[in-house]
Amino acid sequence: MRLSLLLLGLALLAPAAHAQKVLKYAHFQPAKDDQPKHVAALAFKEHIEKATGGAVKVEIYPAGQFGKDQPTMEGLKLGTLEFAVAHDGAIATVHKPIGVLGIPFLYESHEHAWRVYDSGWLREFSDDMVKKTGIRMLGLADNGVRHFTNSQRPIRSPADMKGM
Repeated sequence: MRLSLLLLGLALLAPAAHAQKVLKYAHFQPAKDDQPKHVAALAFKEHIEKATGGAVKVEIYPAGQFGKDQPTMEGLKLGTLEFAVAHDGAIATVHKPIGVLGIPFLYESHEHAWRVYDSGWLREFSDDMVKKTGIRMLGLADNGVRHFTNSQRPIRSPADMKGM
């Protein structure tokens, strides 16, 4: 991913070395130092601005400020937003096949899920997403691969959901 970001940064500088470029970066977590997506956005901003000598500025839109799921994804498609950290539900508003990655109990374990995520299949999936939406997935993180949330009882297997 670092190589991709570096190449993007170089490409942005090539056309007009003196004009300042602005990259918009959105995420859905609060703008607090204990929120990993916000901390990552701040690190990205610091790195890009330093590496480009200020020729590229990064504007961060935390806590859904750029918009909820669909407006954020549409911003990526239209080019009014350059980067977003989005969950599978948001991505599904423009690329429904992402939903397959969130099927509960699809994976035997966390390790099994990451074998899939790190495989050639995910690269092919990402390439398909670019072709169909114009949005490139630079990376993937999980928010848990074998869980549900509810207010009734623990769920350890699909049978535990009976009646819910």
